[in-house]
Amino acid sequence: MKAKFSVDIKKIIDFRQKLHKFPELSGQEKKTAEYIKHFISRFNPREIYEFDNNSLAFVFGNTQGSETIMFRADIDALPINEGEELPYRSVNKGVSHKCGHDGHTAILAGLAEALSRYDLPDRVVLLFQSSEETLSGALGVISDKQFAQIEPDVIIGFHNIPGYEKNSILVRRDEFNAYVTGIKIVFSGKSAHAAYARANENFLSALIKVTQLTKETFYHTQLAEKGDLNLTYLDYGKPTFGISPDELIVHIVPRAYSVQDLEEIMDFVEKEMKAIAHENSLEVNFIYTEDAPAIYNNAELVELLVQTAKEEQGQVIYLQEPFSWGEDFGFYTVRYRGVYFGIGAGKDTPQLHSREYDFPDEIILPSIEFLFKFYLKLSQNL
Repeated sequence: MKAKFSVDIKKIIDFRQKLHKFPELSGQEKKTAEYIKHFISRFNPREIYEFDNNSLAFVFGNTQGSETIMFRADIDALPINEGEELPYRSVNKGVSHKCGHDGHTAILAGLAEALSRYDLPDRVVLLFQSSEETLSGALGVISDKQFAQIEPDVIIGFHNIPGYEKNSILVRRDEFNAYVTGIKIVFSGKSAHAAYARANENFLSALIKVTQLTKETFYHTQLAEKGDLNLTYLDYGKPTFGISPDELIVHIVPRAYSVQDLEEIMDFVEKEMKAIAHENSLEVNFIYTEDAPAIYNNAELVELLVQTAKEEQGQVIYLQEPFSWGEDFGFYTVRYRGVYFGIGAGKDTPQLHSREYDFPDEIILPSIEFLFKFYLKLSQNL
């Protein structure tokens, strides 16, 4: 198949900026999904699948093709206030696209336009997935009965990565990122009148110990060589002056680069938290949530990805270590052959999840073209 790449980049950028202006949190992406469907429908997909969790899939090419090649983009935003004065600034207070999922969605929309211009020999599925930030969207898609109709032979995912040259391709064989889980830890005791000076002493002591554990104690153990431990949330008391609380809630996120190491860190956290509770005459309960396996990249797909980048005179950066963040794309790669890679967003671009971050529009067109050429490479070699 001879294919000449072509898209209307102005419309794609306008699409990205509109998504940015009207962001929606994980699990709430209904209007986002409606807008994506409206935009992609103009490219006449063969089939459209709408999942219960606001995810969508569009099928292009030969619906009876021997191979199903799936590309996935995430669509949800974050509970972060917009920090930049942008002409397309978020109108939803406390919600903004600070991880670049608006850009990922625009890139995949551009790929839809590029693919729609040709008779494709394969079935190509473009998956716009919800709820990546809560690590629940991928499983929601996979568990939906409709997904069986579009199960991929291979699946491709990507993410913009600030701190690297724009449009560079970041690759890694085997694990691309960390194994991650979230632990909600609930300490409970007795409430009391705040007039009693020592009424909340136990909870405050426990809070100090928890903070020390995540900031100091853990990093003085051998486990620190195997992973990381972060305190991400704290809930203690109500905005009153008369009541000493009866509950302390903390969220802790362990990260590691193997399942065994993650389990060791989780065991360490439970043991230490139980000791803290015992020392302070409190009860403690654990709730495990937002669990995600590491993304495991297929070696053959990595090689084809690198070949594509080099043929396009692109810069390839081989990552020495996995990224420490979690990503629910790992739920796909434990089931299907897959590859996940980074796209450099610029050395001076603010970091992901910062208020100052905004997806750089100038990497959209090169990213669309790279995915298009990568599809051609896959089609010729699978």
